[in-house]
Amino acid sequence: MGNHHGQYQQHSKLSELQKTRPQTFSHTDKPLEGEDWLRDMERKLIIAKCPDLEKVLYAPHYLTGAAASWWENFLHMHPNENDITWDDFKEGFRGAHIPKSIMKIKKREFDDLKQRNMTVSDYNSQFTLLSRYANEERMTEIKKMEKFLDGLAPALKCQLVVHTFPDFKTLVDKAITLEDERRSLEDIRKRKRDQTNHARNHRSKTDFQKGGTHKSSSNVSRPIKNFHARDKEFTYRPGVTCYACGEEGHYAKQCPKPRNSTPKPNNGGNNSAP
Repeated sequence: MGNHHGQYQQHSKLSELQKTRPQTFSHTDKPLEGEDWLRDMERKLIIAKCPDLEKVLYAPHYLTGAAASWWENFLHMHPNENDITWDDFKEGFRGAHIPKSIMKIKKREFDDLKQRNMTVSDYNSQFTLLSRYANEERMTEIKKMEKFLDGLAPALKCQLVVHTFPDFKTLVDKAITLEDERRSLEDIRKRKRDQTNHARNHRSKTDFQKGGTHKSSSNVSRPIKNFHARDKEFTYRPGVTCYACGEEGHYAKQCPKPRNSTPKPNNGGNNSAP
């Protein structure tokens, strides 16, 4: 009777596990997918309330292909299959499907992670993804917040580092809110700069057009008379005709032409030389 009850419990837990729809695993060119499968399988085994021995019993049912062959070889290496613990399974699975070199690379990526050009949301996603490779450092809530703050953009970090946050989620929420406020403020400043530059350019263009019109209207062409260089104080006198040479603009005493030149008629002689 007791044995029958135990078999019923096992069947019940297996049914609960199947309801979670675990994914199968065969092999992958991306070793980290093996880590994802192992973590997902462990979560679903916990949901089904399976103890460690049953985890070792059920998880291999979802291994196929190369992974199933690995498990068979793993069993042959152990003289007593019933002594295999869940930790033994995880250690063996990681050793076969998740090279330590990859884990070290991801650990280094987490250590060097900075926000740089990412948004806070994208930075948080990367932080969460890579933080699992720092498990051996016992990432406490406080260490997690310190690491997250240290990687934030300097403009956000300097405003958040002086505050105390009760948990990691609150820190992330405050960082996202602050980033949004700074972005809105920068948008306002940019619009004001654009408006100022537009007004300045329009004013310069208007002034240039006005200056060009004034210059063109005032620059009226006038006849230029070339006179002898000896009369440096010569002044052009409109309406005056020279009695000596017959040209307009000067008196006879200022005439630059030689005195022995033949006098020309002054067309009436109204403006004779004094």
